[in-house]
Amino acid sequence: MADKIKVDTNAYMLEALRLGGAIDSFREYTTAFAKQADDMVSGFNSDFIDRLKFVLEHIGHDAGPEMLAKVEEHSRKVAALAEAFASADDALADSLKGGD
Repeated sequence: MADKIKVDTNAYMLEALRLGGAIDSFREYTTAFAKQADDMVSGFNSDFIDRLKFVLEHIGHDAGPEMLAKVEEHSRKVAALAEAFASADDALADSLKGGD
């Protein structure tokens, strides 16, 4: 008999939920954190601070939202994959029960 393929659909669902939680945490760093950090260093004067402010602005306005959009798209795909595995598993189980 051929080797069985086992897919733990619960693990996929759990990872999709964990990824969603991570996204929620990361979302705060894309705008709020960058703005708060920028405000905190505004009174400082040095070349380093100017560079840091540039990086924070870039994270808050460009890189952060772009990364967030990509990881949200990945999260949707993980959730869809988990749902597809669960649906296929349910359909297969139903067909085996009914003898179809």
